[in-house]
Amino acid sequence: MDAFVNGVKLPSAGGWVLGESYFNISSLAPGSYTVQLIKNSDTYSNKSTFTREVQAPLLANFTASSTDTSITYTWQNAPFVNEVEIRLIKFSDATIVKPAQRIIGNGFTYDKLLPNATYTIEVSSTYPNQVNSAPTAFNFATKADGIDHISAFPFLPGTGTIATGTLFGFEVINGIAYIGFDNSGPITIQAFNLNTMELWDSTPQIMTYSDHPMRSLAANSTGVYLTYADTNASPTIAFFNSTLGAPAQTANIETRFSLGSYLDMATVRSLNDRIFLVTASGTWPINTYLFEINSSLTAVQTANPIAGGTNLQQKMADIAWDRTSDTLYLACPNNSNSVSLRAFSAMNLTSAPQYIGDFASSTKQILGLYANNNKVYLSQDALSNPWLTVMDANSGFIYENFSTYPGSFGFDRQNRIWGDSLRPGFDEVYLFQYDNAMKVLQSLNIYNTDYITMNLPMVRLDESTGIMYMLHFNANNQLAVYRYNSNY
Repeated sequence: MDAFVNGVKLPSAGGWVLGESYFNISSLAPGSYTVQLIKNSDTYSNKSTFTREVQAPLLANFTASSTDTSITYTWQNAPFVNEVEIRLIKFSDATIVKPAQRIIGNGFTYDKLLPNATYTIEVSSTYPNQVNSAPTAFNFATKADGIDHISAFPFLPGTGTIATGTLFGFEVINGIAYIGFDNSGPITIQAFNLNTMELWDSTPQIMTYSDHPMRSLAANSTGVYLTYADTNASPTIAFFNSTLGAPAQTANIETRFSLGSYLDMATVRSLNDRIFLVTASGTWPINTYLFEINSSLTAVQTANPIAGGTNLQQKMADIAWDRTSDTLYLACPNNSNSVSLRAFSAMNLTSAPQYIGDFASSTKQILGLYANNNKVYLSQDALSNPWLTVMDANSGFIYENFSTYPGSFGFDRQNRIWGDSLRPGFDEVYLFQYDNAMKVLQSLNIYNTDYITMNLPMVRLDESTGIMYMLHFNANNQLAVYRYNSNY
């Protein structure tokens, strides 16, 4: 038995089965056809007509991705289908968000949507004047927390008590925020669970000499690191396990790293989940030392000391890492009483660093050094105002920014730029998002800066999740973070 459709023979689909014969019509495009059966060259007079319906796209072939304001849908069109009819419906109340429209292809992006909302796309196949009887519906939600919908969340005490004092350190590691409080001498480090915003753990008070050039905080996946001057004014570094409590390791910086006496400053930084210690000391010349250390407070890499000028300015040196180039930068005094910038490729301290250029005069204390996308940002204290100089890491070209007084910076997963403005006694107390030309794109209120040091790093990216956190005091004077998802 053979079957002919519009005079064309159809391929068999298994021959006779229980008195029935099957033929494959997958090669037929949607439309109306006439079928005729022939057996042993005998032509049967009975002809029948049938319609091959246009098929709907299969739900299993739908995928989507979203931001907080858009959804991109993709699917696999049914055979022979190039043009489809689509519309968008809000899932919660079946409101038509975008009316039906015809498109060519197998994907579409809807924008200007609400955050944290589920939408249903309905897709109907067409060919060329047919539409499949029932559309295929696929649900997907926008994200709740993109950069255009930044929310603030206060920290909660849980069953404990949030410490008091001036904030001097802020780190975010694997969903935990570590914050350093200096209560005019006694230092406390507390950890907060960023899923619940509750206090998670704390150190006992650490008695110090209130020597601010020695004070710094860093954290990575191994734990938390603190530099300070102890009650005997000795430069000290301590390591805490990630659950905090009492220090697991403590060492005198001068003796542990063979620096002699009279250390003038120490700063510990977490860069690419590695811990680096930069120190400076001397009257003339000032020597800058740089180490990579581990949780045993032992140096695993040591850079050659760099000799510089004569002006002692508390925090005289700092380091930063550019994740886009895997370069570690060191800013420190040179023999011309300026701040020089040097680069260690691949974070290798044992190689000779490349000289990049000179910043402004070294007569200003360094508030922080930051790097991203081959630009290096140096913030200094100029008459109690943050003073920013930006250097192109490729050419050494520099330019200054005065208008917003940025003190610290952070860079999200998309390399977008954030900085804080903490000009004392003025109204410029905001967190700013900048474009690459340092023009302000949006601002967030800080409200109270009375307990925030000018060199506090206020913006942190959780590398494990892509969530950005910006520390501040809210309108109710609660310690809080602004938060958004920077993965898009």
